[in-house]
Amino acid sequence: SGERLSIIDWKTSNALRVGYLWQTAAYQHSIEEEDGSQIEDRWILRLDKVTGEFDPWYRPGRAAFEEDCQGFLNALATHRSLEKSEGWVSEIKGARTAERRAIAKELRDAKYAIKCLDADEYQGVRKKKGCNGTEKTCEACTKLYLDKHPE
Repeated sequence: SGERLSIIDWKTSNALRVGYLWQTAAYQHSIEEEDGSQIEDRWILRLDKVTGEFDPWYRPGRAAFEEDCQGFLNALATHRSLEKSEGWVSEIKGARTAERRAIAKELRDAKYAIKCLDADEYQGVRKKKGCNGTEKTCEACTKLYLDKHPE
């Protein structure tokens, strides 16, 4: 009869892309799995974005389908592997960034325990309730106060 069951995918783009072949193979696989039909050919009907030129691409047969479907599955597996690896790398980066921030905070806190930001302006007349937003007075302010108020 000459009739063949085909998939047709319309694209508006500047060129044919390998991904279009893989995408139509994925469509074909899904349809065949869903309803048991046997699709024989795939068509990509491309309209050029700039010129509007009609550019049909024909991909016949089971061998081409198997090849393109494998390309899709390989790309999918690569994508999933990349996501997992990028997630792991992000966790490591996040942990290391948190660790570096914690170390920097410890160093800053240790530095301000010796001399706070207000130490140069502090007169030592009244006893401070604390330095750096804490209830502990830094060593520089404590010394200045004790020098002005010997016990």
